[in-house]
Amino acid sequence: MHKSYDKFNEISNDFHHVAERFNSLRDDLFIIATMHIDTDEQGKTKPKTVGKSINNHTHIEGRFLYVLHTAVINGQYKFITNNDGVHMAKSSMGLFESIIDNDLMFVCNEIDKFNNEDITL
Repeated sequence: MHKSYDKFNEISNDFHHVAERFNSLRDDLFIIATMHIDTDEQGKTKPKTVGKSINNHTHIEGRFLYVLHTAVINGQYKFITNNDGVHMAKSSMGLFESIIDNDLMFVCNEIDKFNNEDITL
């Protein structure tokens, strides 16, 4: 018999294993994970999870290089690309405008171009 919190600890551990597995895959792959969001009392959003264990011990957005937040703006589906104090989003400085079209092919192509640019100082 499991204690009531054992299942949530197991789910949290499984999440960590999956996230670590992403890091061990080939460099030429794009791994896209989608999640629902939770909104707190202050209106800030974060990834929705099934328990406090993942919330308290894992900052999910910290496990990914890029986090885009979907929003409908003027009837158009868009991605918010950086944290604006409400939406949990992040991307490399200079990679995207703060709001872009919701187009995953564009996102992957831009990340690929950005990561393969020759940088000279």
